[in-house]
Amino acid sequence: GMSDWFFSTFCVVPGNITDAFANFNLPAMGMGLLSILTAMFLHGGFAHLFGNMLFLNAFGKSVENRLGSLRFVGFYLLGGFVAWLFHHITDPYS
Repeated sequence: GMSDWFFSTFCVVPGNITDAFANFNLPAMGMGLLSILTAMFLHGGFAHLFGNMLFLNAFGKSVENRLGSLRFVGFYLLGGFVAWLFHHITDPYS
């Protein structure tokens, strides 16, 4: 259904990214790179997204106050990228 399409498009599917780069498929490569960013929010479905945003709301402000806004965004994005990289390295065709 629509939900399956949405999550398979905007969540990271390592096998899709691996195939896109192996075949030098530029549109798929772009979507794969975009999915790394969007998956930082959508990786586990709507209930998971809700839980993540609840957790971020509960604890993120104190971390942001400690780091500052710009470093907090960098920390969040770096954490998401490292998580994707580890996932991709450990199972590039999942």
